[in-house]
Amino acid sequence: HCNIIAMMDSFETDGEFCMVTEYAQGELFQVLEDEHSLPEEEIRKIAIQLIQALHVLHSNRIIHRDMKPQNILIGSKQQIKLCDFGFARAIAHDTSLLRSIKGTPLYMAPELVQEKPYNYTVDLWSLGVILYELAVGRPPFYTDRIVSLIQMIVRDDVEYPTTMSADFQSFLKGLLNKDPARRLKWPEILQHPFVQETPEQLETRLHLEGQVRTLPRFFQENELHESPETEEEKIKPSVAHLRSCGEWKICDPETGRQLSQSDLPNGEENKKMNAHASC
Repeated sequence: HCNIIAMMDSFETDGEFCMVTEYAQGELFQVLEDEHSLPEEEIRKIAIQLIQALHVLHSNRIIHRDMKPQNILIGSKQQIKLCDFGFARAIAHDTSLLRSIKGTPLYMAPELVQEKPYNYTVDLWSLGVILYELAVGRPPFYTDRIVSLIQMIVRDDVEYPTTMSADFQSFLKGLLNKDPARRLKWPEILQHPFVQETPEQLETRLHLEGQVRTLPRFFQENELHESPETEEEKIKPSVAHLRSCGEWKICDPETGRQLSQSDLPNGEENKKMNAHASC
């Protein structure tokens, strides 16, 4: 799909498995660093492309689970490319819910940080956080302490700027609903006024959708089955688990280099919010 990074080749070394992907000129995170926020019309263009990428994934029963600006690349002609499928999960036909905690705390849905069973709508929450951040310059819930962040995600209301259009605000409210059962879903997302496409965009999407294996049952809430847990995915108490997780991947915000917890002074992990809860 044109909005998903293409893998061109792969090979193995003695200690690593390497993937060769198509070249993308930059990432959305760097755009945010440089511009701080974007005009609503630019956000709309990005939203339409991300929705197309997610629709393809979800139609094929795949949840990304780590949507964030660092995993959204920008190719030629400003084409958006979703990348980094390290946390992605293909869902079995008899499964609709997962339990393992995967993702980046700033972009995690309430049901994820509360360790409740979840489904594909966690990606839609993350999409809402990203679009909000593009408009405001920061995520809707932000603090330098992980415990406070979890509490804000679960309890606090999102504050919307008065300058935000009614359509954009309506779209974000649909995505950022704390109740996953009431969150904006397919196909309503595609029909929302904020992401209405030009005739050319619509023609391209319909052509692509015709090539996608759609499984409507994945989008239904009537009959849900939890995914069997592996030993690695069993859940520990929520806050303690997220705070003391031995596999936090903490990144230096200046260089992007991954740091281990031993690289940081005590308490510094709470200041590095660009982290993965990969437990």
